[in-house]
Amino acid sequence: MQPHQGSDLANHSKNKKHMNALEELQAAQARQAGSVDDSVPEPAARHGIVSGLTTTVPRMDTWVAALNGVLKRASFESAVDDAASGSVGSSLLGPEADSSSTVTRKLLQCLRAPLDEEDLWAMQNSVASSIGIDKGGVYLVAYARTLTKAGGLYEFLLGIDSNTSPDSDEADAARVTVEALKRILLRAATKRGTQRRETPYFGPDDVADDRAAQAFCDSVVSITADGGPTEQRAAYECSPRVGELVGVPGRQALFPHCGLITRDRAHRVRSVQKLFFSKLPPVFQEFINSLMLGPRSLCSLIQQSEKFRKAFTDKQKKFRSAAGEEELETAIGFSNLIKSMSFADHRFDSRIRPLHRLFRLLVVVLAMLEDIASGRGPWQPEDKAFATELLLQFSGDQGFNVVVSAALVADTMIVAAPFLRVADESNADFALSADAAAKCLADLRHLLKDGGIWLPQAKDTLVHGVLRAIKDKLIFCGEGSKAQAVAIRFYAIFEAFFKSHFPGYEEANCMVLFNLQVELSLSDREKFTKSLAERLGLDGGKAWESIVGNGRSTGLLAQARYWNSPAGIAAAGDEKGGPHRCHPPESPHQKAWLRVWKDLSKQRSDCHKDAKRLIEFYLASLSGTGTIERFIGCIGSLKTPGRNTVHDRSLEASLKLLQQDLHGRRRERLSPKSLLSKDAPATTSGGATVLHPATPYLLKCQRLYSQWFGERASVGRSLEVASLADLGKSMVQQKKPRLKASKACSKSSEAEQLKQHTASCNAAVAQIKSGDVPETVLGTVLPAPGPTKNMLGDMADEAWQMRKRRKLQDAEPKPVPDVASSSASTPSAMAALLASKPASDNNDVDGLDWSKAVAAVKKQAEVAEKRAAAQAAAVPGQPASFVDSTGGSMLVKPEGAPLRQPAVPKALPLHPTVLLGEGVRKSRRLPLPSGCVFTNFPKTADIVLVSSVTAAWETAEALLARLEGAWLQDLENRKVKFNGSMHKQHFIFFITGSFAAAHPQHSRALQACCERSPLMKSATAKAHVKRLEVHSGTVQDYVGHGKKLLYPKLTYELVVGTGEAQRETQHQAEGELRASSTQQLDLRQLLSLCGRCVEAT
Repeated sequence: MQPHQGSDLANHSKNKKHMNALEELQAAQARQAGSVDDSVPEPAARHGIVSGLTTTVPRMDTWVAALNGVLKRASFESAVDDAASGSVGSSLLGPEADSSSTVTRKLLQCLRAPLDEEDLWAMQNSVASSIGIDKGGVYLVAYARTLTKAGGLYEFLLGIDSNTSPDSDEADAARVTVEALKRILLRAATKRGTQRRETPYFGPDDVADDRAAQAFCDSVVSITADGGPTEQRAAYECSPRVGELVGVPGRQALFPHCGLITRDRAHRVRSVQKLFFSKLPPVFQEFINSLMLGPRSLCSLIQQSEKFRKAFTDKQKKFRSAAGEEELETAIGFSNLIKSMSFADHRFDSRIRPLHRLFRLLVVVLAMLEDIASGRGPWQPEDKAFATELLLQFSGDQGFNVVVSAALVADTMIVAAPFLRVADESNADFALSADAAAKCLADLRHLLKDGGIWLPQAKDTLVHGVLRAIKDKLIFCGEGSKAQAVAIRFYAIFEAFFKSHFPGYEEANCMVLFNLQVELSLSDREKFTKSLAERLGLDGGKAWESIVGNGRSTGLLAQARYWNSPAGIAAAGDEKGGPHRCHPPESPHQKAWLRVWKDLSKQRSDCHKDAKRLIEFYLASLSGTGTIERFIGCIGSLKTPGRNTVHDRSLEASLKLLQQDLHGRRRERLSPKSLLSKDAPATTSGGATVLHPATPYLLKCQRLYSQWFGERASVGRSLEVASLADLGKSMVQQKKPRLKASKACSKSSEAEQLKQHTASCNAAVAQIKSGDVPETVLGTVLPAPGPTKNMLGDMADEAWQMRKRRKLQDAEPKPVPDVASSSASTPSAMAALLASKPASDNNDVDGLDWSKAVAAVKKQAEVAEKRAAAQAAAVPGQPASFVDSTGGSMLVKPEGAPLRQPAVPKALPLHPTVLLGEGVRKSRRLPLPSGCVFTNFPKTADIVLVSSVTAAWETAEALLARLEGAWLQDLENRKVKFNGSMHKQHFIFFITGSFAAAHPQHSRALQACCERSPLMKSATAKAHVKRLEVHSGTVQDYVGHGKKLLYPKLTYELVVGTGEAQRETQHQAEGELRASSTQQLDLRQLLSLCGRCVEAT
């Protein structure tokens, strides 16, 4: 409900402004000669409530409606309807008031202005900062965290820029990204002027604050980016390493004091999971594909076929009624999430939740497959064949090992999930990284290598669930010892990828020294401190002395522990923030060390200078891009079809308002009414009561609106309200909580089962650590695990050895040692396999193909050594050289080559070809150059002449102009020059039957352009292929004829609307599947994909 806004007419007469206006009115009437007294009797005074808002700016409900439109991802036009339907007064003069799509755009710029001012202040007063960058589509998103001189951690959105290269393989894509980042920084460091008459996005008197920009750039100490080649190279070209990469020694860096460039740890965890899965023996991958990932998998059948979906649901209901359980997973939710796992690996739970749900419902799946194979029900012969073939994969010794091993894969990913969750948190605290990584690897070592997964304590893991599901079934006759050997080798593969991506010596792990709760010995903390300090060019001995204390004064570590204690928290809570107050850090470690840094800043002595710099580096550094990933997702939701043409600055303003407030990154959801209206009524200077007084934030925005866009009285403002009782009632209804009975968490819910899984794994790990190992559920006895050092201790030793290596300047990569003889961490079974030696015991004879795993482990050992060599050769205070996942490094790219300039439209030929659109006839008065040659649709053309560019924007002629790269021109001489997607890009389109029926002319244009499409050399096809390929039918029909998709990421099915997938499924025979990996486009999305504009006049 919108806030009411009315006026107390009884008290209004006492207002000084009203009395002056009344006197002027009476004087003007007295001066009029021969005036006639036709006044209307004054109505009786009514008790109302005034708003306290001026009538020369948009009223409060218009501002609230603009923010509500952003929250609802609605178009700007719908905000007009929201404002008109808002209940503000009695609408004496009309409801249209002061709202329009243009006004809404102006309001967004005014609403973001206070946030921009706080950002500029933070940049001016930054002590140490870090930047996170990532690309989503064509948008580059830059996010920053800065430690201010006032002692606050301020996180804010620097901005977005869409003028970036969408193709990561372009030679200058990284340099284009660097230029986009510079533009973002320049806009963020701009002081807004007092005029915006021509455009709402910037004014002629806006001035760039060079000092603020320079202060911020000088304060940047670290950069975090995704692992893509574009973002990583762009980060390095902003760092002091830019001279090496462009071949110009001494080149000035954008961030001259940047000492660390790191890849987002959450992306690294996902890479480890995906690589681990991809290097398993093919039999495991084939099994998972038949269940989930393949185009004709069981989950795809449940998703696409009504017959399979009903059978799966009925079987769940039967098991639930028989077992008396409260709830089970539904078929729809099960299928949707598994579909997301297959084709959206960027999702947080892409390889965790689907596997968990699948193996939890394995009993249901087996029962359903048995019914289909037996022929009970309305099943066709092909359905019976499918079920029989899938059941055969479960049978025999091989089936037992495959099923149990697949559950082991799922358990491995679930155990690693907490580490992924820590790495993906918004607070981005480096102090938590090493502890989470050490616990992840230690738990997997105890569960897989030491055999804890087979103990009875691990009863709630997926492996035990699968063993219970297949118990007493005749199709299984496997041996448990083979499954144990497979588990050991799984750990060897996972450990190889994990240690390559998360080496113990990296700076992120060294910052565990700031963790106040982890069990870390003093000697290990010293190793981390000295290694990190010397890596950043500081004196490690002095830094450690300051942190631990020298006997004469209390060490900084003890001070931080005090501020993290209940007494310290209570003492720190009494302090009041200043005018630029920031949100307190969410991490207790950051909160305590920030208080220590404040105390050090008050001291005039420099005795703790190195430790202070170390603390600044820790506090300011972003450990991941999780927040940026959420921003990119928010951009996708804001760019809806109703907002597809939104300006970049309006998009940036919406994004900033949703994710940021005056104190930094928003902790609570945006509430328009709370932001713009105070909760309690107030009284004006004239004694009038204000029911919804404006907040200082709204008053500031209104003043900006008046300065930027001029004062214009609102003809539709209403001043009278119905009654005070109605308004009071509405306020009570708004504040009344919506109470409802809370639903208790069921024991069979997914969240509860994941908790039970974690508890069971912890119990098994504790049993292994105790040394008293009982008999496993497989009937075997595990050997007693040997004494092992804490994983954090291993990381500390690695950091210490790297410190020695730096001092010795040992930067040459060392040969990879013989894994079988020297690697104590690699299990013996995998060690024998890696060394190509025959195994002596029967546990290694499993008949599986481990060749991919062998090659992968050896390769990762080489990559890890190259990264260690790059770390040893790094200059203190500068980032280490980049080494990718294959061991490659960044090549020198000479700076002489100019940046990719914006495309310039080619000049028209001497006799241009003109295609006349619908409603346009030949005439001498047409705005065309001389010598034109007219042609017919769908032939090629240089100019497509239509009656109106806007009206013909989605016509078949406009699609032809997009594909050919022609001018789209109308009778008013408005022109749009397209880039020509069939000449610049590579697409494969499949025209479905419904799309061809709904858009026959568009389909005709696509087919015609395909026939004359230019060729391109393809390394994948090893031949020349057309840039534009068009096929009739669906992708499933194409694959069903034995053909292979060479470019699945560039393949699109053209459909009609969002419900096309369901309609296409209904026309297919039951059991026949579509390729769920195929991307689908409707007409509007097709036009957007092919519509890269070059010039518009």
